[in-house]
This record gives sequence, C-alpha cells and structure tokens, in this order.
Amino acid sequence: MKRNRMTYMLISALLLLPLLIILQSAAVGQERGETIKKGNFSLKRSEPPQFLVTGVALDKLSKARFENMALVNQGLAGQFGRTYSLFNENDSSQASVSAAVYENPAAAEDAVLELLNSTSAVFKPGTKSGAVIGTHSWYLESRNGSGTVVFTHDNALFQVFSSDYDLAENKARDIDEDLSRGTNGIRLGTKVILPEVTNVKMPGDLSVKKQSRLNIEGRDPQSMKVMYSVSARGGQVITTDKHDEVIFIPGAEGESELIIYMVNDESVVSPAFIKKMTVGRENK
Repeated sequence: MKRNRMTYMLISALLLLPLLIILQSAAVGQERGETIKKGNFSLKRSEPPQFLVTGVALDKLSKARFENMALVNQGLAGQFGRTYSLFNENDSSQASVSAAVYENPAAAEDAVLELLNSTSAVFKPGTKSGAVIGTHSWYLESRNGSGTVVFTHDNALFQVFSSDYDLAENKARDIDEDLSRGTNGIRLGTKVILPEVTNVKMPGDLSVKKQSRLNIEGRDPQSMKVMYSVSARGGQVITTDKHDEVIFIPGAEGESELIIYMVNDESVVSPAFIKKMTVGRENK
C-alpha cells in the first residue's frame, strides 16, 4: 500500500511538471513582452540583447554620418545624453544628433517615454517611410519639411534632427546600422560601466532667494571627461564656468531637491542622484 501511494505521488508530480514549465515560461514571456504606457505613448518591453551598446563617441559618429557638416555646438540633453549640433555652409542645412547609453534596454525604454511626454510636439510611432529603425521609433515632420526621428536600439536612445526630414530618417537608419555592427564610434559589449554622482556639497544652510554655490562630486570608472545635468524642484539652477558647480536659488521655504545626472564622453548616463534639502525662510 505504501509503495502504491509513493508511485501515485511520483506519477502526479511528473504529470504536473510540464504544466509548471509552461506557466513559468508564460510568466517570463509576459514580463519581457509587457506593454508599458506613460502619458500618450506606449511600447512593448524588448527581449534582452546578446550585446549591449557600451559607448557612443559622437565626434566619430558625426564625422562619419554627417560628413558634409561642421560641428557648431555640443552640450547635454539632460538625462537624454550628449548632443552635437551641425551645420552645412554650402546649403545652410542644419542637423543635430543626441545619444544616451543606459544600463539596460528597460532604462532606455523608460527614458524615451519620458522624452516623448516632455514635449508638446506630437510624435507618431514608427517612421514616415515605414522603414524599421531600432527597437522602437517615433517621428515628427514639421510643415517646413524639417523633422526628427527618435529611436532606441537596445539600451541606447537617439534623437536625429535635420532641416530635411528625409535626411533625418536616412541618417537615423545609418546610425542604427552602426549600432548593430559596432562601427563609427559605437562600442559593443556585455556590460555597461556607469558613471556615478556621489555627493553634493553645500556651503551651509539654504534660505529663500539666497544664492548658494553647490559642488557636485562623482566618479567615472572609465576616467572619461564628464558633464553634469542639474535640475531642481522648488528653486532655480544656474550653471557656472565650472562643470561641477552650480548656483542654486530656492524659491520657497520647505523641502526642495536637486536631480542630477552625470554623462561621460561616450554618452553613458548615470542613474539619477536626488539631493533632498530643507530651505529656511528668507533672510531680510
């Protein structure tokens, strides 16, 4: 009798095993293929890639893909990476390319939804031509013929603008090929090494309307040049000629906070560093 009971339990377990495997697989697939929505935009979570984008050298990429244009300005697009603005003297055409590299595809997908919701312009999904660019893409064509293509490629986020929409889409397609091949300033690997904001030094107590110079501390394990993007809730931020210093002017008494990102020379974006601060009443 005891042997029969054990045999019955073993057969039952074997019968349930395939069902458990199916349920587990379905749960994993649902997590990866989950549709997320923020504001007016949504996307489906992508599958983990074999290789990640670990760095984007915009100087090399812009020279290769915008060969007839000269660099007129470079800067930060906040948490959305580095930006190169370009100009062609022969025909007065303009273009810009922004790149951001995040730790994983989910971070890039969260960032692109935040980017799309941060502008009043209404981007459409896909591309005007119907061509597939990147993992996810959106486009905007203005009445004057200019346009922008925004796309993610695994863990990287790009914005490509041109005074000619068709050119913007063609350049976005070229850059997407570079991201797949690891060419023209694109580095591929299995792990993204992130820079990190570690601290914000304040000179003393904060008070309403009083200017305070704040020093930002951070580190980049790859020892690259870095830039900081600083925004504030409850006050105004003014940049200085020092890359790691800002002037903060609180707007009201109470709680305030700084949101800081560090971006290195290869467009790798740090996690957000949030500094909470208490602001005292105005000194008169």
